[in-house]
Amino acid sequence: MMWWQTQRTNLALCVVALGLVAVTVWDRGHISTDEAKDRQHQLLAAWRVDDIGRIDIRYRDRDLRLEAARDEDGMRSWTLREGEQNRDVDEQAVHAYLQTLEYAAPVRMVSETDRAKLGLTEPRLTITVHMASLRYTLRVGGEAPSPAGGAYVEVEDKRGRKRYVIDAQLWSDLSDGLAQLRSKRLVSYLSAEVGRFEMAGPDANWTLERGGWGGRTAGAFMLKRPQHADVRVSRRALDGWLTELGSSDVEQFVPLPDKAVAGAHQLTLVPLDKARAVAQLSLGGECPGGGALLWRRKPLPAAGCIDQALARRLIIRADALVDDYVLGSAEGDITELSLDELGGDSADIDVARKDQGWHMRKPHQGPVASEPMTRWLKQLIAAKGVPVTAAEGSDLAALGLAPARARLRIIALPERGVAQADQRVEQLDVGQPRDGFVYVKRHDDGALLKLAEDVGSAFVPRASTLRPTQLADIPREQVTAMRIGCGKPEQYLTRDARGAWTLVTPRNVGLDVDIGLANELADNLRTLSALQWAADTPSALHALDKPWCSLALETSQAGDKRWMSVRVGGETRGGYFAQLNDEQAVFVLPRAVVNRAGAWLLDRAALLVDFGRVTAVQLRAGDSTLKLSKQGDRWFVSDNPSSQLGVRIGHALEQLLAEGVVRVGPVRAQDGFTPPRLRIDIQLKGQTEPVVIRIGNNTTFEQRDVALVVRDGVPATLAVSRARLAPLVDCSPQARFPVLG
Repeated sequence: MMWWQTQRTNLALCVVALGLVAVTVWDRGHISTDEAKDRQHQLLAAWRVDDIGRIDIRYRDRDLRLEAARDEDGMRSWTLREGEQNRDVDEQAVHAYLQTLEYAAPVRMVSETDRAKLGLTEPRLTITVHMASLRYTLRVGGEAPSPAGGAYVEVEDKRGRKRYVIDAQLWSDLSDGLAQLRSKRLVSYLSAEVGRFEMAGPDANWTLERGGWGGRTAGAFMLKRPQHADVRVSRRALDGWLTELGSSDVEQFVPLPDKAVAGAHQLTLVPLDKARAVAQLSLGGECPGGGALLWRRKPLPAAGCIDQALARRLIIRADALVDDYVLGSAEGDITELSLDELGGDSADIDVARKDQGWHMRKPHQGPVASEPMTRWLKQLIAAKGVPVTAAEGSDLAALGLAPARARLRIIALPERGVAQADQRVEQLDVGQPRDGFVYVKRHDDGALLKLAEDVGSAFVPRASTLRPTQLADIPREQVTAMRIGCGKPEQYLTRDARGAWTLVTPRNVGLDVDIGLANELADNLRTLSALQWAADTPSALHALDKPWCSLALETSQAGDKRWMSVRVGGETRGGYFAQLNDEQAVFVLPRAVVNRAGAWLLDRAALLVDFGRVTAVQLRAGDSTLKLSKQGDRWFVSDNPSSQLGVRIGHALEQLLAEGVVRVGPVRAQDGFTPPRLRIDIQLKGQTEPVVIRIGNNTTFEQRDVALVVRDGVPATLAVSRARLAPLVDCSPQARFPVLG
């Protein structure tokens, strides 16, 4: 009895389950009241996108079929077939087309029953949607009289047929949207899916294979070409080419060429997944209406037209792919870095990422400052060299690589999408300097590169490598004096407690110190920063055995006075080699600091006078003279008070500020002051003798176009911008002056 009760319960549950299945199957084949109500304004009475298995389309003379499929993970995808040919499908375009069908709405219903009269016996477009057990057929017939561009449409399901009018926009979306279903991308694979690229043709003949070193940049490829050693591919060049290849969508489809095209190049893409088909593309020849022909031989043969300029860029030469960067790892991918001196006395460097920064393991344990580490990494990553030919590289000893001076080892993140690559290990041998160059050998591909010595110095262990570039940080109030000796008599200036500067030497120059220039140079020194560290000890390259320029800043704190001195040597990228105090380490001093130190720190306002006291001005050039008068704030030409020339000249005189002092001492005849091009006499109230200003030759000063200018009684020659002098020396005919610019 118990057995029967148990079995009866099980049988009842089975009946209920079967009933539910039957109801579900029945429901999928019928339209519920709520569903019908929700879609009462759409052409299709039901829309269950997950139930759509196939859509058949007949448009003009084309038969298309969209068929849905799901992979083992349940992801939905579509295939497209045109006639007997399978086509690439644009999944995004299919989604858009499905949305067009889902929300397709008529303008009005049609009561006409004569289908031929509505053009429905020979429709322009027929779409059949297979939605589980439901099926809808939509036929678009002739053009409707209104709205403009509208069309008659018939919708058929198992309940019968209904006829409507649709507007021009819906007709366009249903018809023109079909052209978008076929993908215009003939490149079958993404770059991450490709294990080998092969290019063959008259202008390019090479193969790219993934190298065995891991990594996750485009530089993971090796370039192979006839009669050349294998070499690592530039990730930068390859990234650009792959981007172009990935965007090479055809503008229009054309029939496949029925014979070989002269001069065409063939590109083969071999996927990493050996179960997937090899893709073969051909590029070359002319397209109808312009453009270049691009066609895919397999899989799914197709041909189309692309822009000619793009076609030329796709046929990239092997030389353009050679990696002339020393390192192939991206900065953000590097996780560990060690630089070892081979047989030398320098301290080895070994650092690794920790949290958001870096931790040093050699030469001592502890955190690494962010600024010098970032700077060093950028130097390493940016380093480029000139590839050395096989003949030049046959004698490694001559290149300083037998034995090598140092070895760099980098560990970086694994390559994306390559399961067998667990990390990228990159090694580099660094040679001894040879005639101003350093040679390096990459272990990746065995390539030899020739670097400028200052570039190669980043690959040599030295104590200053991770030293901060901030060399000084002195409060301004502690600065008491400054000495500058850079190609001219030494300037020695003192600073008092109020911040005023006094020129001690040279004596009797007749000019005060320019407080702005003095403060600018003092600020550069008291907050001194190097562009980078160049070496632990100086060499002939640095030209520091006899510095041509020296800078010194005196500071005082609680009565304790000290000098900070900088010696400046040879020129390099961005500045000059320099040393601080008695240290041996060499750094690069910014060019702007040296340029300011090379100028006189003297008053740029030496040409200005108290224009509130001016009564008259006379300008003389050769035999021509122009006289100006001043009443209150108004300037005017004495013999022509209505002329605006006097206003322009007067304002120019009031703004006669120099760019700087060129030299101190007596005026030189060769500077164009005997006689001057223009002499300006300024008469001041209460003063017998006029202030005399003379304008001499044009020249350049600190890379600016200037004219040399002197003021009688001031033993110095100043530089004034030619733009500032323009109203004075480029006078109009009214002034009766020749053009003096």
